[in-house]
Amino acid sequence: MTLDALQQRLGYRFSKPELLQQALTHR
Repeated sequence: MTLDALQQRLGYRFSKPELLQQALTHR
């Protein structure tokens, strides 16, 4: 799933998508 699709599913636009990317890859 792409970040864009994830944001759409959450109905939310992240102000810092790179931080979300880090959070998702740092499980």
